[in-house]
Amino acid sequence: MKDIVFANVNKSFGEEQVLKDFSAVIKGGETTSVMGGSGCGKTTLLNILMGFIPPDAGTVSGVPERKSAVFQEDRLCEAFGAVSNVRMAAGNRVPKELVKEHLKELGLKEDMFNKPVADFSGGMKRRVAIARAVLFDADILFLDEPFKGLDAVTRQAAISYVRNYTKGKTVILVTHDEAEARQMGGEIIRMEQAEIWEENDDY
Repeated sequence: MKDIVFANVNKSFGEEQVLKDFSAVIKGGETTSVMGGSGCGKTTLLNILMGFIPPDAGTVSGVPERKSAVFQEDRLCEAFGAVSNVRMAAGNRVPKELVKEHLKELGLKEDMFNKPVADFSGGMKRRVAIARAVLFDADILFLDEPFKGLDAVTRQAAISYVRNYTKGKTVILVTHDEAEARQMGGEIIRMEQAEIWEENDDY
C-alpha cells in the first residue's frame, strides 16, 4: 500500500492560516496518530485527506480511494437499529450475524441490536459508529476522536477491536489523548512541532 505524502500543504479559512508548509509522510498499511492542541489543524488535515476540502497550496498524494471514517459526531440514522445502521454503510453483503458479532465484541447487548439508536446512550452510539466504519471494506480508516465518551474499560475494548480488525490497513487517528495514541501503536505526528515520533507497538 502506498505512503501518503504531504508536500508543503497550506490551508487558510479567511485570514486564519491553519496549515502552513505542512510536509509529512504517513506510512501505508500502518497506524498514525495525529496530536496537537485545538486549532492546530488536525481535523483540517483529515478533511483534506477525505477530500472534503482542497488545500490552498501544496500537494497530497497516495490517498486510497476506498475510505471509511468515524467522525466526531456519530452521524447515525436515529430511527434505525444498530444492525441496520452498520449494514446501510458497510453494505448488505455483510451478513447480519457478522454485524451482531462485531457489536457484541464492542460490548453491546443483543436485546439492543434492533432498537432505534435514538434510544442509545452516547457511548453506545459511538460503538455503533466504530463498527460501521470498521466493517466497511475500506483501505484507509479515518478516526476523529473516535473513543470520546467511552469509559476506561469500554475504551480499551474499542481500541483492541479497532487494532484487531484494521491490520494491514492505513489508519489515521486524531486524538488529544497520549495514552490512546500509544495504545493504538504506530507513529505519532505532533502538529505543533510538525515532527513524527516512532512509538513502540507492544500494546
